[in-house]
Amino acid sequence: MKKVLSLLLVMIAAVTLSACGRTETAWNRPNDVLVVGLEADYPPFNWIEQTATDYNRPLQNVPGAFVDGYDVQIAILLGEALGVEVQFMRVAWGGIIESLRHGEIDVIIAGMSPRPDRMEIISFTNAYYSSTHVFIVNENSPFANATSLSDFVGARGVGQTGTIFADLVDIMANEHGAIALTSQASVPAAINLVMQGQADFTIVESPIGVLYQNIPGLRVLFNDVENIFNRPQSELDVAIGVRQIDNGLRIALNMALANISYVQRALIMYEAGNRVPASELPSA
Repeated sequence: MKKVLSLLLVMIAAVTLSACGRTETAWNRPNDVLVVGLEADYPPFNWIEQTATDYNRPLQNVPGAFVDGYDVQIAILLGEALGVEVQFMRVAWGGIIESLRHGEIDVIIAGMSPRPDRMEIISFTNAYYSSTHVFIVNENSPFANATSLSDFVGARGVGQTGTIFADLVDIMANEHGAIALTSQASVPAAINLVMQGQADFTIVESPIGVLYQNIPGLRVLFNDVENIFNRPQSELDVAIGVRQIDNGLRIALNMALANISYVQRALIMYEAGNRVPASELPSA
């Protein structure tokens, strides 16, 4: 399998593609390195650490810092399958797609959903994880015991800018009488507003809900509901973002992903959740 992937990657030529007034260059195994972009602020998918461990890897653009998480472990496995070294770059979520298109990173492995609007400008592999959407609420708010979306009339919701979570908060405002607050730059920032009582709820993926369910002051709702918003699968999946020109790389990554079983993926997520440092979570 590894030989097949390596041969496929060798066949990827350095070609260019003009898109939206700019030129993109395909990845061609420079120094046998694949540069992964992530925000390092989205546990258990990815988070930053200050001490090296057997699990984390250095952040190339943050001296002395390391990154760990589900995304990191998947990237390491993919690098082994492709026969390349994987390096990690911390990139702000709001600029991560442009960082990919400009060649600053080679792929996005950062818990990103392959939404149609994103697929207009980049391509995606098959899903490497799927989850459902849950609510994190302040346990002292009048909405802490909500049992349906219609129970959130007047509730103040906050999501992460540029994500489906901000869109879902808007849906709550437009269709269920909630109030949409200004979205935040990160999920932890949104959760902190809930923790502080400045917001009543935020919406996240179920692995994030599992991470926060035992934090004093917070409560997770709808964790046992399969798809409470009845959203398309593309909004429940997370996939690897690649440049549209990098079709060969996308195919090679899909071949490698096919050899990571769903059981193995679930175990990697479980172990990542157990490694998240307390410093990455809010305190009571």
